[in-house]
Amino acid sequence: MAEERRNEAAERAGWCADLLGLGRPLDLWASGLALVALAALLFERGSAPLLWASLGVALIAKYFALRVRLDEAVFRRWAALWAGADGELPAATMAAFDRALGRPAAGRPLESRCRGAQRLLHWQAVFTVLQTACALAAAMYIR
Repeated sequence: MAEERRNEAAERAGWCADLLGLGRPLDLWASGLALVALAALLFERGSAPLLWASLGVALIAKYFALRVRLDEAVFRRWAALWAGADGELPAATMAAFDRALGRPAAGRPLESRCRGAQRLLHWQAVFTVLQTACALAAAMYIR
């Protein structure tokens, strides 16, 4: 029974890590768009406020991208630790993780942690779309 729960937790953590992997293409897009905005700032002055707005939003998107990438690595590591017959116990691993971060071991279940990580991915996507909208608006004003 314990082995079955451990394997289910490993599967869930692996699924969550795979989902968070979707943040990588978003991050690449946002980074490329930021470079284009920087280059445009060097040559174009008419749409500078929109380009600056795009860069500001890019910084926020980058913050969420870094958080998503960190969570992806954590969930992938947990999936590897918990898989198999001699895998570690999920509750003990998550409690040790919380202690390492200096937080009290609150006993948050894996599902709650995965939902929190998915919210980070959601916000990364929102800010990447907002950055894209600012860049497109700036491109419309470039003569």
